Amino acid sequence: MKNKWVVPGLVVLIFAYVLMQMNTLSTRVQQLETQLRDESAITDNLKKDLEVFGSKLNYHDDYMAGFRLEHIKLNERYDNIEDEVAEVKAGFDRFESDQLYLDQLLTNDGRTESVFGYFEKADEDRIYIDYCEWLTHYDDQEKLTELGIEYDTLPSGFYILDEDETIVSYERYEYMESYRLVGAIGERVDPNLFLNELEEGTLVMLTLLDGKIITIMEQYRP
Repeated sequence: MKNKWVVPGLVVLIFAYVLMQMNTLSTRVQQLETQLRDESAITDNLKKDLEVFGSKLNYHDDYMAGFRLEHIKLNERYDNIEDEVAEVKAGFDRFESDQLYLDQLLTNDGRTESVFGYFEKADEDRIYIDYCEWLTHYDDQEKLTELGIEYDTLPSGFYILDEDETIVSYERYEYMESYRLVGAIGERVDPNLFLNELEEGTLVMLTLLDGKIITIMEQYRP
């Protein structure tokens, strides 16, 4: 009789054990699903954080690009300011040169003279000309009469006397000025540029101060 109930009892125990294991597995599955949902939520949050970080990174890149552009602009502005300062200094130097030149002209006490000639050449310190005389019917009537020239009949009111090819040279003054002809008007230009462009044989007038050239000018001939 006892053996009759042994097998069913074992079956019940096994079935109960299986149910308990299934419940345990179900609980574990539920826990895993919950954990998975939590981790999925964490992943979503991480994605959102990454998107925010990416946006901030892009903003930072844009900001740095803007900063670099402003830096370039500031450098360009600084270069422009340096150029402006250089121009102001150059203008101040020209002003000092002009002031010194005017002071010397105003206080020369008759120490200036004008010399005419045909330009020959120039070096670093001196200018060479083929010396000639500029005679006018106002100031040189006696000289013109000696030459047998009717001063009243001079077509332009002047006569250039070049008796021989006498080459003379004069030392350049430190602040020498130069003027080239634009029409009938003398335009002030840089002396080195003027001398580099001046053609041999061009008639020029030199103004000397104590024997040094303070101005050289293309001579206008009407």
